[in-house]
Amino acid sequence: MLGTLLLSISRSGSRHANQRPGGADKLAWQWSAKERNGYEFLLNTDLGEIRSRHWEKGKKSKKDILVCLERGNAEILRIFTCGSDGDARVWSDFENDDPTSYRVGEIATAVCVHENTMFVSDENGFINSFELPTGVKIESVCKFTLPVNHMEISVNGRYLLACSSDFKLKLIDLDDGNTQILFGLDDNLTHPFCSVAIDPKIRHIAASSCDGSVKVWVISKPAKAVAALKILPKFNDISLTRPLSRLQFEPNDGQILAVPVGNSVNLYSSDSWGLKKELKVVSSINEVQSAIVFV
Repeated sequence: MLGTLLLSISRSGSRHANQRPGGADKLAWQWSAKERNGYEFLLNTDLGEIRSRHWEKGKKSKKDILVCLERGNAEILRIFTCGSDGDARVWSDFENDDPTSYRVGEIATAVCVHENTMFVSDENGFINSFELPTGVKIESVCKFTLPVNHMEISVNGRYLLACSSDFKLKLIDLDDGNTQILFGLDDNLTHPFCSVAIDPKIRHIAASSCDGSVKVWVISKPAKAVAALKILPKFNDISLTRPLSRLQFEPNDGQILAVPVGNSVNLYSSDSWGLKKELKVVSSINEVQSAIVFV
C-alpha cells in the first residue's frame, strides 16, 4: 500500500478550503471505492484550516498562504506556513494554536525546511536560509529575477529545487554551491513553472509548468530531461493558473509521481512515466484538484 494521500482541493481562499473539518463537510470528499483499490485518503480541510490560522495570527492578508509539511518516520513532525504578511510560522500539529513566528521579510512566497534550517523566498526573488529555532538568517542561497513560486528540499538536505515566475527552474547543490538551470525535452522556456517535487531516493525531480506539461529529469550533472507529460491546462501567467498542480513523489520509494489533474489524481510510474492509475474524486462541489500531499 502507498502512503496516505492528503488532498488540497483548491487554492487558498476558496469557500471550501477555509471551512473547519468535521460533520457533513468532512464527508463531502471521498474516493470512489471502485477506484481506490487500497490507496488511503485523508480529507483536506486541514490545509485550508492551517492557512486560515496563519492569517488570523497576522491580521494582515488572507491571500497566498503557503504550507510545508516536515515528515519523519512516516509522520508529520512540524508544519510551516508563510505568506504575504512577511511571517513564517512553525506549528507542532494541525491543532496547534500557538505557533512560533519569525519575521522573514515584507512578503514570503515559499517555504521549505530540513532539520534545523528553514528556507524562505521573498518578493525580490531571494531564497534565504534561517537557523531554527533562533530564526537568525544564515545566508542568501539563490537569486531569481522574479518571485519564487514553489520550492522543495531533498530528504538528505543536499538539493534545493525552486521555480520562479521568471521562467527559471533551478537545482541547487547545497554541498558545493553548484546551480543548474533546467530545460525540458523541448528546451523551450516560454512559461513559468508552478510546482516542483524531488524523489525521496534522489533519482528524479519533476515540475509542473504553465505550458500544460509535467516535466521530469534524472538528477545528475548535468540533469537529464526524461519525460514531458502534456496533461494539464495551459496558462500564460502563474497568477491565472487554476489549479496550481502541486505534484509529489510517493515518500517511501519514489516510484510513483502523483499529479492532480481536473477532478482526479493521476499516478505515474517512474519506470516508464506512463499512467499507472487514475483516482477519481467523488464530490458534491464542482472543484478541480489543486495539490496533493502524501503523509
